[in-house]
Amino acid sequence: MTKGSQVGALRRCWAIGPGAVLVALVAAACGGPADPIGDPPPSGVRGWSASPAPSGTPGVTPTASGECDPADVPSPLACATFTSTSGTQGGVSVPWLATDPVRIQLVSVGDTPALVVDTPCNTLDVPVALAGRALVPDTDRIAVTAMGCLGDGGDREAWATKVVSRPMTYRLDGSRLTLTSGDVRLVLERTA
Repeated sequence: MTKGSQVGALRRCWAIGPGAVLVALVAAACGGPADPIGDPPPSGVRGWSASPAPSGTPGVTPTASGECDPADVPSPLACATFTSTSGTQGGVSVPWLATDPVRIQLVSVGDTPALVVDTPCNTLDVPVALAGRALVPDTDRIAVTAMGCLGDGGDREAWATKVVSRPMTYRLDGSRLTLTSGDVRLVLERTA
C-alpha cells in the first residue's frame, strides 16, 4: 500500500466519521485494506474523493480535473506545497528540518480547510479555521496515517504533530512561508 493510497482512504474515512478512521487505522496496521468500506459513501457525505491524490501532491483532494482548486480555500496558501528548509524551537536550531523535511499543503476537505502535513513518518490531516494570518487547528478531528515509525521518524512526527496542534500564524514572503506556533518558528519554501 502506498502512502498516497493511505491518505485517500483516510480522507474517505474522515468524511464518514471518527469510528471509520479507527477501523481504517487498525486495518492498515494489520496489513488489511485501508478502506474498510470499498464503495463510495451514501449521497450527502462530503469530502469524498474517488480518485487518489495526484503523484507529488500528497493529500490533495482532487477536483473532477484531478487538480486542487484554490477557489475552495480562501487563502494565499491554498494548494501550494511548502517544504521545510529550517526551523527553531525556543531559539535553538532544529537541523533535521532541512535534511528530513516536513511538507505542508492547505487544501479543502469538503468545505473545511485542512493542512496536509507530510512528516518524516506519517501524513496528518489537520482541519483548520482560517482567521486572517492565523490557522487554528481543530484538534478533535486530526487524522493520521498509520505507518508505525520507530526512532527519528517517530520522534519527528511527534514534534510536527505538536507544532500543528496549536494555533499558528503565518507570513508569506514570495515563495517563503514562515509558520509560528508557540516557541517554534518553521521556515518553508514553496516547492509546488
